[in-house]
Order: sequence, then C-alpha cells, then structure tokens
Amino acid sequence: METAQLYTHTFSWRDHKATLAAARHLSGREYLEAMQRGEFPPPPFVAMLGFSLDEVGEGRVTFSVIPAEFMHNGIGVLHGGVAASIFDTAAGCACLTVVPTEKVAITMDLNIRYFKPLTMRSGTVRCQGEVIHVGRTTVTAEGRLFDASDRLCGHATSTLALVDPRPPR
Repeated sequence: METAQLYTHTFSWRDHKATLAAARHLSGREYLEAMQRGEFPPPPFVAMLGFSLDEVGEGRVTFSVIPAEFMHNGIGVLHGGVAASIFDTAAGCACLTVVPTEKVAITMDLNIRYFKPLTMRSGTVRCQGEVIHVGRTTVTAEGRLFDASDRLCGHATSTLALVDPRPPR
C-alpha cells in the first residue's frame, strides 16, 4: 500500500473577547459591517473554516467559502458539517442584524435539506441567510446554499432564541 501524502492546515485568529468588548456599543448590523470592512476580525471558528462575509443588510447576510480538501468527508464531498456551519453562521448573523442591541440570538434548531453534493470543483460556495420572522423571544431565518454556477445545493431553516448576552449570576 502506498503511503498517502500528509498535509497540514493551520490558521490564526485574534482574541475574540477583545473584539466583543470593543463592539458592545454597536448594533449587530454595525458589528457585522465593521467586520466586513476589516475593522474587526472574524470569530475563530469562521476564520478556521475560511468563511468570508460578503454582504450585510437589514435581516440578511451572505457568506462564502472555497471548499478545500480538508473539508471533505470520507467519500470526497464537502462534509455536511461544514455546510451546516455556514448555514448556522448565515442564519445567525442575519438575525443579529435585526435583534435589539441588548439581546443576542442563539440557535435553538437548524433544519437542513441538501440537494447537490459540493466538492472542490464546485468553486466558491455562498450561503445567503435571511430573516423570516422576528418575535418577542425568537427569530426565524432561512439559508440558501449555492455553488459557483448559482445552482441551489441546500436549504435550511433555523429558530434562534433572543437572550441577554450577559452570563447569569
């Protein structure tokens, strides 16, 4: 048996606690717009997977990622968990653009339907998150995942709880 080539994936991130402290006075939308402009670094998990924040609007965001080999599962397609992560990120950030400044949105559920497999040949994948409903205690959003040829590859819905960002005493 031939020995497989060993590859390494490394990434760096900035102290996210410092970013959150600096952004406390901003609305969710202002925070995301500042991140898009490069004034704040992305959260570590987003940096690790290489997600890019491409668009921010009222109740909507778009993230993209270029599928890499380290993201593939055992059968050579993008791992469903990577797709779930970009869905969760897009839905959560879309909600963040509309929640009151004193609240944050925490994922309660994420329901995904995959339509087409994604690979490195799919090109840049983008996920559009959009708020569907804002309630008193929850927000509902959806995500649509497209390949570089603009084919719909997946759809997700998510419900997020509106909570106080301060830890309980």
